[in-house]
Amino acid sequence: PGLLLFFGNRSGILGTSYGTAHMRSLTAGSLDPGALRDDLRESSCLLIKPSKVGSASIMSCSINLCNTILGAGILGLPHAFAECGIVLGLSLFAFAGILSATGLHLLSACARAVPDGSFNVMADLTVPTLKVLADLAVALKCFGVGTSYLIVIGDVMPDACRTLFCSDDNPHCALDFPLSLLTDRRLWILVFSVTCVAGLVCFKKLDALRATSALSLMMMVYVCCMIVAYAWIPQLDPCAGMGDDCKGDIYITPPHNPFAILKVIPIFIFGYTCHQNTFTLVNELKRPTQSRCDTFIILAVSTCCLFYFVVAFSGYHTYGSNVAKDIIAAYPNTKFLAVGRIGLAFNMAFSYPLQCHPCRNSVSVLVTGEPAQYLDDRVFYTITFCILVLSVGISMAVHDLGLVLGLVGATGSTTISYILPGLFYTQYFEEWHFMKGMAYAMVVMGAIMMPVMVTLCFMGGGE
Repeated sequence: PGLLLFFGNRSGILGTSYGTAHMRSLTAGSLDPGALRDDLRESSCLLIKPSKVGSASIMSCSINLCNTILGAGILGLPHAFAECGIVLGLSLFAFAGILSATGLHLLSACARAVPDGSFNVMADLTVPTLKVLADLAVALKCFGVGTSYLIVIGDVMPDACRTLFCSDDNPHCALDFPLSLLTDRRLWILVFSVTCVAGLVCFKKLDALRATSALSLMMMVYVCCMIVAYAWIPQLDPCAGMGDDCKGDIYITPPHNPFAILKVIPIFIFGYTCHQNTFTLVNELKRPTQSRCDTFIILAVSTCCLFYFVVAFSGYHTYGSNVAKDIIAAYPNTKFLAVGRIGLAFNMAFSYPLQCHPCRNSVSVLVTGEPAQYLDDRVFYTITFCILVLSVGISMAVHDLGLVLGLVGATGSTTISYILPGLFYTQYFEEWHFMKGMAYAMVVMGAIMMPVMVTLCFMGGGE
C-alpha cells in the first residue's frame, strides 16, 4: 500500500489529499479496507475510471449533446424573445447557457471521479434518500420529452403533405383516399417510430448515434436557415403587402409587464436541458480529462446558444411583437416550408433515442437494480420495447400533453439540471473552492425555481 500511494501520487493517479491522509494511517498500522474505501470516496481527488476505456471523440460527444439540447422548443423562442425585448432576451440566452454549462461541469467532475458513474450511483454515494427520486425524475422527464417529439412528428408531417400533395380545390385531400392517409397524424407517428426510431433506440452506446445526431443537426440548420431567409430576404418576407397588422413593433427593452416576461423565462431556462446524458458521454469519452470534458460542453452549449439567438432574433425581426408562439405555423404554406417541416420531423425522430437512452437506464435501475448496460439482451430489449410502445401509444392517442409535460419539465428538468448537480458536487467533494460555491448556488436556485415554475405552469395551462 505504501508503494501504491507513492507511485500513485507521482503518476497523478491518486490525489494529494488521499495520499497525505492515508500515509499517516498506514504508518500508524491501520490497514482497514473499509476505511480505505470510505476515505477514498470522500477525497477531493479520486480515481478516474479504471473500469472502461472510452473511445468517443470530443466532436462526437459535442454533437450528441447539441442534438439533446436542440428540439422543438426552438420554435417558441421568437415569441419569448418578443416578450423580453432584444437586450433582456440576449442576456437570458447567455445566462441560461452559463447555468447549463455550470451544471454540466459539475456532473462531469462527478462522472470522472466515480467509475461507471450515473445519477443513481452518485445519489447512492451522496444523498441515498434521493436515489429513487433521482432515477424517477430522469425517467419521467426523458419519457415525457421523447413522447412530445413523437407528437411533433404527428403535427408537422400532415401539414407538410397537405402542402406538397393536396390541391387548392381539395386542401385536406379529403376526397382522395390514398392521399388522405398522408394527412393522418397517427400514420406518421407509426411510420417514423418503426422506420427511424425503433432501430436507433436499440444501440447501447450514445457514440453509435453520432452519425444520426449529425444528420439531425443538419435538419435543424435547414430550419434555422429557413427562418433567417424569411427574415432577411425581401422576396420571401411573409408580411410584404400585408399591412401593419402582420408585423408589430420591435423593442430593445421589455415591452410588456413583468408577468409576461416571467411566463416565458422557463423557455430560456429549460432550453439547454441535456444533463441526463452527461454521465454516459463522459464514460464514453476517450481520455476523459476535465479539460476535454469542458471542451465538448462549451462547444455544444455555445453552438446551441448561437442557434437560439439567430432563430429568435430572425423570427422576431419578421413579425415583431406579433410573432406567433410557434414560428413555423405563422409562415405561408409553401414547398420551401414543407421541406422544413419534414426536416423537423426527422430531427425529432433522430433526437428520440437521446431521450430513450437515459430513460431506459433509470427504468432499468428502478426495476432490476442494475444499469441498462449490464443487462442481458433479452431484458434490455424488453425494457426498450415497452418504453417505445408506451410512448407511441400516448402520442397517437393525445394531441397535446400541455399541462402534464409542463409539470414534468418544471420538476424533472429543475431537479436534473440544477438541484442534483449541485447536491452531488457539494456532498462528494470536501475541499472548498469556487466551483463548490457555484454548486451551492445551483441548489438554492433550483429550490427557488421549482415552485415558481410549477405555479407558472398551472397559471399558463402548461404552455
